[in-house]
Amino acid sequence: MVFIVLLKKLAFRFGSCLLPVIMIMGTVVHVNAEEVADVEPELVFTGLTGNLPISDAPFYDNGFALSIPPGVRGQPFDLVVSVPSIPTAVIYFTIDGSDPTPGEDRLVTRGERIIQLSGRLPEDGIIGVHNRSGHWRESILTYHSEQWSETLPATDASILQGTAFRFRGFVNYEPVTEIITATYIIAQNPGVRFADRPIIAVTAPYNDFLYIYRHADRNDFTTRRKIFNYEYFELGETGYSRKFSLPGSSLGEWGNRGYAQRALDVHLTGGVITHPVFPGLYELYKFRLWNSGRGFHWDFMRDPFAQAASAGLNVPITDNNVAIKFINGEFWGFTTIREQTNSTQFVSTRTGIYIDNIAITDRNRDSELYEELAEFIRSHDMSTDYARERLFAEFFCQYNFMDYLIANTFFNDADWPHNNVRFFRAITPEPDSQNPYNDGRWRFILHDMDQAPNPGVPQHAESMFSHLSVFNNQVFVEQFTERANYILENHYSQEQLLALHDKFTMIYMPLLPEMYNRFAIGGSADSAIGNFYRNWLQLRQFLINREYHYRNLLDELSELVNQE
Repeated sequence: MVFIVLLKKLAFRFGSCLLPVIMIMGTVVHVNAEEVADVEPELVFTGLTGNLPISDAPFYDNGFALSIPPGVRGQPFDLVVSVPSIPTAVIYFTIDGSDPTPGEDRLVTRGERIIQLSGRLPEDGIIGVHNRSGHWRESILTYHSEQWSETLPATDASILQGTAFRFRGFVNYEPVTEIITATYIIAQNPGVRFADRPIIAVTAPYNDFLYIYRHADRNDFTTRRKIFNYEYFELGETGYSRKFSLPGSSLGEWGNRGYAQRALDVHLTGGVITHPVFPGLYELYKFRLWNSGRGFHWDFMRDPFAQAASAGLNVPITDNNVAIKFINGEFWGFTTIREQTNSTQFVSTRTGIYIDNIAITDRNRDSELYEELAEFIRSHDMSTDYARERLFAEFFCQYNFMDYLIANTFFNDADWPHNNVRFFRAITPEPDSQNPYNDGRWRFILHDMDQAPNPGVPQHAESMFSHLSVFNNQVFVEQFTERANYILENHYSQEQLLALHDKFTMIYMPLLPEMYNRFAIGGSADSAIGNFYRNWLQLRQFLINREYHYRNLLDELSELVNQE
């Protein structure tokens, strides 16, 4: 019933784009929201559109002037491109992610479509920006997925296809400008269609991109050196506008190769993003275009939900922002822009520790500082007060330690503690510093919770807590229980969690129909929507009952330590 109520709210806001979801759930909701008009695609993409809008203020990028800024437009138009400082420059372009170079025009045929992939702009600098949406076999990038044995759309789908231009100026066949990228998407009512989410547009040569999809590995140098371009757009009063572009300054890395929608790690080779991709965070050095991990086959929201619910705890969390992803102008579903927690920049922005004074590790990595900690734990009985007091005075911040354990056990993370344990400290302590993070003690990061909440794992106090011998210390158990009850009351109450679940549902639901048309789970969009609902309901039931069950676990824990 709650799900249907949320659907009604969403249907009123987003109109016909949610009707397929509502129908699949077995309930037809009649709404008065304005219908989202479909744009009839053109079949041949050569020549001009005849629509030449003139902007009062040209868009400037690295020496180029564009008559229309990159972004989303409601209809095809003609774009004027120039290099004002070098009027004699001859401008070449590509739309397949490759670098522009002087040479003959490259054309490809896709069905009834003739697509010009590269060429030279005429002297007046005008080029047509067409509506290229249509069957995925008539696309540029997705079509090539078959050549890699990667038929990415699971259905016979039509997809939204924009154009990702790359421009470069030449004089006497020698480059006189840098390469710029400008992505244009033709779509009506984009705020409704994309549910007001930001857009991340990736531009890359298709061979490089599909190589990552098929062979990517974080330790593969061939993968790590792939240079992509990223543009970030946000919706404002005048539509979607580009907030920043990373022109060849970031590297595409590895992804989850088992899924159609895969992850890309993005590294800035220099500089920092100062636009607040995440509210309140103005320094971003590294991020991931994340496919939700295991959550891709569930409901997408497991990790972002657990992180958001834990924002008030004494543990650094990972910020997330759901965005619409385009690859070389083609709709590629939605993705989660997520901070990377394995960088000293992440720790520094969260704690104020100087970047060069940060040690960050997990249980799978060796370091001298980590071995010092491990040796102390091996050589001491943590059930004694002496060892417990030294553990928290010298090695761990106790509040961070407890909050981290509470978060992972409350959400019953199935991929922890044997995996996804990450923590940091100041390498050289500064005891006189006013910053408490400089004390040299280890602190945990809430990291990679895509298998939490996980209702399917057995939940008993002995199995959940006994792997840490400090839980044999009665004083610690009392402190832990007191802190856990406080968090249950102030952060993890049923009312708070269900309200947050409603919020995340309102983010994802409007995006599902087009996402599952592009990447269907179970072979069809209908089965994918049904799969989402089943996992949504499972999570909902978990959140309804979790506070009660966790209090019982705390009672069991107290009984266990008292028995000893």
